[in-house]
Amino acid sequence: MGKKRLNNIKKVAGAIFVMLLLFSILPLLSSCKGDYQKALEGANANDTSSSSAISKYNCCSKNTSADDSSSAQDNNTENETADEILSDTSESASISQTTETDSQNTNINDNNQQIIEITARSGGYYPEKIEAKADVPTKLIINSKDAYGCERAFIIPDLNISEILPENGKTSFDLGVQPKGTKLVGICSMGMYYFVIIFS
Repeated sequence: MGKKRLNNIKKVAGAIFVMLLLFSILPLLSSCKGDYQKALEGANANDTSSSSAISKYNCCSKNTSADDSSSAQDNNTENETADEILSDTSESASISQTTETDSQNTNINDNNQQIIEITARSGGYYPEKIEAKADVPTKLIINSKDAYGCERAFIIPDLNISEILPENGKTSFDLGVQPKGTKLVGICSMGMYYFVIIFS
C-alpha cells in the first residue's frame, strides 16, 4: 500500500512540474507573438531602417526596450546587439544585395509581370532586402534549398499569405500590383528570419 501511494505522489508531482513548466513558457510565447506584431508595424511604417525595426522586436534577438534596460545594458557590455550588427553591415549588405537584386532577383517577363526570386535555406531568406518596381504585376518565387528550420513556415501578413514551404523546391505567390512606397515583409512564423521588398 505504501509503494502504491508513493508512486501516485510521484505521478502527481510530475504532472504539477510539467504544468508549471508549461505556464512558465506561455508568457514567453505570447511575448514573441506581440514582438512579431511590433516588427510588422515597424517594417510597414515609413521607416528607412526596416531591418533594424524588425530585429529590434525579434523575440530571438536581444531586447533593447526601456522595460528591459538593465538586462539590455548587461548584454550590451558583453555582446553586440542585433541592431548594432545590422547597422554595421547594412551599408555593405545593401550595396551587394541591390547589385544582386538588379541583375538576378527581379526581372520582367514577356507578360509584363515582375518576377522576384528569394532563396529560403536554413538560416533565413536571401537576399534580405529587395528593391522592386512599383505599379507592376508582381510574382514572388521562393526557392527552398535544404530549408529545414522555421524559415519553412512562411507568411506575408499584409497580403494574408501563409504557407509551409517545401524543404527543396519552388513556391510561387501572386503579390498583385503594389504602389510606390509599399514595403512587404516576408517573415518566418517565429519572427527569426525575414526579408523586405521595397516597391519604388
